[in-house]
Amino acid sequence: MATQKALVQEHGISWKEANDHVLASKAELGEDATEEMIAAHAGDKATAAKAEGGIDASPTEDTQMSTDTSVETDPSAVVEPTPEEEEEAGEEEPAAEVEPLPEESEPLPEETTEPVVDETPKEAEPAPPVAVAAPVPVAAPAPRKSAPVRKAPPKVLRASLRIAFFDLASSDKSVVLDALNELIYINLTKPALKKKVKEVVAQGAAPMGVLQAMRNHGVQSPAVSEKCLSVLLALMAADETEVLSAMVELDATPLILELMHCHTGPKNVNMQVHGLGLLSNLSLMDESEAMKISENLGVDIVVKDMKEFLKVSTVQRRGSKVLFNLASIKPELKPEMREKEAVSTIGAAMESYPETGHVFKQASDAMKLFFR
Repeated sequence: MATQKALVQEHGISWKEANDHVLASKAELGEDATEEMIAAHAGDKATAAKAEGGIDASPTEDTQMSTDTSVETDPSAVVEPTPEEEEEAGEEEPAAEVEPLPEESEPLPEETTEPVVDETPKEAEPAPPVAVAAPVPVAAPAPRKSAPVRKAPPKVLRASLRIAFFDLASSDKSVVLDALNELIYINLTKPALKKKVKEVVAQGAAPMGVLQAMRNHGVQSPAVSEKCLSVLLALMAADETEVLSAMVELDATPLILELMHCHTGPKNVNMQVHGLGLLSNLSLMDESEAMKISENLGVDIVVKDMKEFLKVSTVQRRGSKVLFNLASIKPELKPEMREKEAVSTIGAAMESYPETGHVFKQASDAMKLFFR
């Protein structure tokens, strides 16, 4: 009940919509999911629903979200394709709407009034005008609702996850997009796939394949960047320790920040949400990762996202968490963060969201670090 209430307050949705998001999140995350993971995942679903409705967020973000110590993921977000993605991956043909047939109403018969003829001879009188019944207004038929368009499965389902991850290293962007679409479609966070995901991580296919796709095509293709960040979040949910260690070893942080800096604006809000989720986990690793974030314009990117997407609760919560982690793990970064308006940006988040919600709590925790 508390989770639904927080969703209603933070996203301005109905109780039923909030309850639907929570039930869907429980079904996707499985029995092992904690209440915090369910609340975060449901919040991402609400964000994605707003994005599809034309609000600043897209975003569904249908990936899983973590609390301070859990993993932020967003693998199942169903995101409206950007123009670039439609051009690269092909736009799915929506189900044709059936136009309602207009109901025909038969015209009412005309009523006439026969004049009374006087048989006595006299001057002819003009016949009275014919009375015509006024047409009865007919209510227009209610439009029929078209069936919801279901997301089609990828054209090809590979024999194993390992093959899909190796295909990500291809120099052919269409092959990479097909592999990414498949990995997002099958939802790597499902409990049934957890063992297989751990195997491909141990074999080195993931996250190395995802990072290779980002290096080969990320700068030129926002679609590849967004999908790669979503898959990385799903991998973290399935095998947090090993995936984070591999990403640190493969120097993923500068690459993530480069792509976030490259693809900005409202049409790329989902990619920014995914990137902030990854940074909120990487910034917890150690001082070295905190410095990488600082040295690669991480503070600038986080503050810019929070200012631009003030109404997107996931951006505010994850951005506040990144700033909290940086200030707590590397206090020497506080002067730089103050200079780059991090404190005022955190304050804006606190003023814009209810005190009982997750955004306010995370922003409040971050703010306290600057006044100790």
